[in-house]
Amino acid sequence: DENRIAVTADSALSGLTVVVEGKIEAGMNPFVYIGENTIRFLTGLKNISVSYSRSGASMVMGYMADPDVFGFTTSGSYNGAPGWPFVMGYQDEDMVRDFAINGWLTTDSTFSNPYTLTKNENLNIRSTFEPFRGFRIELSALRTYSENTSEYFYHDGSSPYGGFDFGNRMKTGSFSISIISIGTAFEKLTEEDNYESVCFNRMKEYRKNITGRLYQRRLDQNAVGYGGSIQQNIESGYQDGYGSTSPEVLVPAFLAAYTGTDPDRISLDPFPGYFSMMPNWRLSLDGLTNFKALKSWFKSINITHSYRSTYNINSFTTNFQFESDDNGIGIIRDYQNNFIPDLLFNAVSITEQLSPLAGLDVTWVNSLITRVEVKKTRTLALSLSNNQVTESRNNEWVIGSGYRFKEVPLTFGERSFESDLNVRIDISVRDNKTVIRNLVQVTDLENKAQATTGQRIFKLNFTADYVLTPRFNVQLFFDRTLNKPYTSRSFLTADTNIGFSLRFALSQ
Repeated sequence: DENRIAVTADSALSGLTVVVEGKIEAGMNPFVYIGENTIRFLTGLKNISVSYSRSGASMVMGYMADPDVFGFTTSGSYNGAPGWPFVMGYQDEDMVRDFAINGWLTTDSTFSNPYTLTKNENLNIRSTFEPFRGFRIELSALRTYSENTSEYFYHDGSSPYGGFDFGNRMKTGSFSISIISIGTAFEKLTEEDNYESVCFNRMKEYRKNITGRLYQRRLDQNAVGYGGSIQQNIESGYQDGYGSTSPEVLVPAFLAAYTGTDPDRISLDPFPGYFSMMPNWRLSLDGLTNFKALKSWFKSINITHSYRSTYNINSFTTNFQFESDDNGIGIIRDYQNNFIPDLLFNAVSITEQLSPLAGLDVTWVNSLITRVEVKKTRTLALSLSNNQVTESRNNEWVIGSGYRFKEVPLTFGERSFESDLNVRIDISVRDNKTVIRNLVQVTDLENKAQATTGQRIFKLNFTADYVLTPRFNVQLFFDRTLNKPYTSRSFLTADTNIGFSLRFALSQ
């Protein structure tokens, strides 16, 4: 090649040493590239950050003391109110009972406002790892929990809390944690097999594993069972108090089935702890042009992949039907003879995004731009009010290209212009379906999964931009959208949008 050196001697020589001095362009030799990046891999962790925040607020309506020094009351019968813990921000649900005992609350019989406590916890972990030059991995994990507690109090003169009684305590909030569910993301769903789902069938089977674990936990905690005055009807394959529709059974079975976790190891807590956080990631590779063979063809090559999945409880609230024994274990049953949990939530969900699953963005040496992108999103919602699993899928394919034509002449009347013309075209196909599956089947129709909504959307976008002056821009555009539904609830539609736009900038 062009780096070969020939040495010709004018006489016979022995023991000759030839020294060649110079610099080799980085990345030209694959062995040099591998050698450099081996060390980079061993020291590839660029940064890691852990952020934890906890915030809260306490609001006690009906508080009678007037603070005068740093939030304290220093005189009269309210001297010392509201106490160091409250002023320093300490939160305790029983703190208001101390207020009542100390006589710091109003005794007005018409007072009807609750005290409220709010708590928010957020943990975010981020890290960047670059094992090779031009290859970056960004990892992230999160867990968020928010809680609002309210409780009413009133003065009846006979309560042990300074004559105050408390009741109607309500707790509401939300929860989210990062998980990995990619192992079940590529399950094929087709109308030909009635949208049969291996994951859904697995979830139904996992319920029997979960019911045994819950019942054994109850026995280990020595809780007092509640039998009532009638003989309980126990489903075949399930344990007493934990049937096939019990929320305490369904949530762990749902998580185990769609995350690919062993049902005998999945957490039984609907709010998994910090050690249950799983990493999500984003990959980007933009160093391929370091190779000379590719550099002669491409100005830049960027390959991307991103994954994000979270388990969410959008809303939960106190279950007022819950009652417990001395061990704090629920003893009241619902109409299906399942033990009622202390918290009530109508649904839990898994939101998964592969955006993109694979993305390729290339700029060729002739300034031609090429873009290919594949996206997948999935939302799984377990409804605990009607025992259904709703699965919504969205698949999208995008192909795009663009080119800048240099110094294109354009004439308007007697006025001539010469500027670059930017042309771009994008074609996308989006396919989405929503399927509902019933956990409890009464009829043959309910035994089959049903596609409730869905369509295939074809899109064509074309734009051409021309800069007449630094402040004046002209754009021609053409958009075509074709919507083909999968169900008879919608009909085929087609929209076309064509025109031009003029953009004038008043400031530079």
